[in-house]
Amino acid sequence: MLLQPESGDAIQWEKAGLLEIADMIVVNKCDLPGADRLETELREQINLPGARRVSVVRAGQGEPAGWDEICRYAMGER
Repeated sequence: MLLQPESGDAIQWEKAGLLEIADMIVVNKCDLPGADRLETELREQINLPGARRVSVVRAGQGEPAGWDEICRYAMGER
């Protein structure tokens, strides 16, 4: 699931069932205002005790580690 700052809120995503089916959530354009808040909201909504693990990754300018994790996942190295 690819999200960017100011693209909605976690309640909308949860109601749509998107957080339940995502294997990885990517905060794209993380250099924009609101990226930190978006990442915090997502981390609070997922990875609760007893839930399956879902990665939250930052991507965009200056975030090569995020893209590396996305590529590893795509290659089945998760």
